[in-house]
Amino acid sequence: ITAIFSQEKVDIAHTLTGIDDLSVIVREDQLDEDKVARIKEQIGSYFEGLIEEGGSFSIQHGIGRLVVAGKGLREYEDAYMDVGGTLKNANVSIRFVDEGPQKRCIIYGINDSDGEKAVNAVYDNHIRR
Repeated sequence: ITAIFSQEKVDIAHTLTGIDDLSVIVREDQLDEDKVARIKEQIGSYFEGLIEEGGSFSIQHGIGRLVVAGKGLREYEDAYMDVGGTLKNANVSIRFVDEGPQKRCIIYGINDSDGEKAVNAVYDNHIRR
């Protein structure tokens, strides 16, 4: 999969995996309709058998990322829930959450349109307090 994006000169910003899915996040400004069509075609042919058996392939636009990182995050047991609660209270829709096993940062996938609101809410509730 990464080779397909590399061949199209599209940098991968983030990847997420689940038991039966894979998400690849890229910057929209590196895509145009032709690149999207070529990437979709190549991925579709690579996973041809799986997609025909009920799998799916989709492209979603307008996803941003909010990264929470800093000294002491590893020791802050409830950081994931506390920041998630802050975002929920600010009416920021969380699309995904990724926290690595080393707990060096927590990445929240949010709608691009919620970016400024999310940053301000987290700053006000966790930094400025």
